[in-house]
Amino acid sequence: MSRKRDPFQRGIMRRVYLHDKDCVVAMCGERGSCKSGSSISLGYDLDVNPKTGESRFMLPESYLPEGFKLREGEVMPRVVFTPSNFLKLLFQENLPAGSVIILDEIGVSGDSREFMSAKNKMLKQTFETVRSRNLILFLTAPTLASFDISLRRSLAYYVKCLGQITNSKGEPSALIKPYATQVDPKEGKIYNKLIEYKPVGSSSASQQRHVIDSYVVRKPPDHLEKPYKRLKQFMQNQLYEKFFREFQIIDDVVDGVPIKHSATPSLLELVELVKKEPEKYFNVKSKTFVAASLQAGLNIEKASLAKQLKQLLDQMHRNTEILVKI
Repeated sequence: MSRKRDPFQRGIMRRVYLHDKDCVVAMCGERGSCKSGSSISLGYDLDVNPKTGESRFMLPESYLPEGFKLREGEVMPRVVFTPSNFLKLLFQENLPAGSVIILDEIGVSGDSREFMSAKNKMLKQTFETVRSRNLILFLTAPTLASFDISLRRSLAYYVKCLGQITNSKGEPSALIKPYATQVDPKEGKIYNKLIEYKPVGSSSASQQRHVIDSYVVRKPPDHLEKPYKRLKQFMQNQLYEKFFREFQIIDDVVDGVPIKHSATPSLLELVELVKKEPEKYFNVKSKTFVAASLQAGLNIEKASLAKQLKQLLDQMHRNTEILVKI
């Protein structure tokens, strides 16, 4: 079974199968710009058995967290949210050349400087050891600045994700703008250039080359997208619960001495109160919640609790868990 591929996909396949290299792709854009959906759609098209054309793009169920179940007909795409599962896929699963792995930016942990520093270090060490595996790795992040300079030099492509559109058939799709990444070996400078290609079947060496300014990626099939969205929400809820527990521990102890609780609502209860009128506590200019407004408006006794609430609300807002009308 043959598949019709666009020039961007053909470039990835040539890099893996003809040039015997890995292919690391950074998918960047704001939340809601379809980074993950575009990555899944591309992974579904690329990760196939080259002889039969059958899809191999699936995550073993052993990687699914306890309490999460696939529904009938669903297949979890090979998307992971944690460095541990990413490394397990790389080194414990004997993935064939051309296999796609997506390391998705989950948001809560991804916004932490400590997390990003640890992830960059892990990725740098990993890329130094997997070059001979001929794998295709998609990394989603808000901006290229999320990755340190050494990782950016390891990229084959940088893709700017521009958000959801409707294609010519009236179907939900996404618009992306891919760039080929090139590194000056002398200065180490990184250049992201629009991709040039020669039309398929062209034989004239003098024929003008075309440039991909942007193109449309179709929406991933439902049997892949629906379980991915549910798993991402599941993982985010687990992270929020972890935050609640950690904040409660901080709130229960001052200088190592347990303190008595007042009538102040719990952090979870405060979040629910804010959700009713989030605009009252939100700074439109900075696009963050204001600790002082939270403390005054919700009658929070301790400033430390108001700061913890602000931190959590900002994370939830960045993950679109709380929508603020501006």
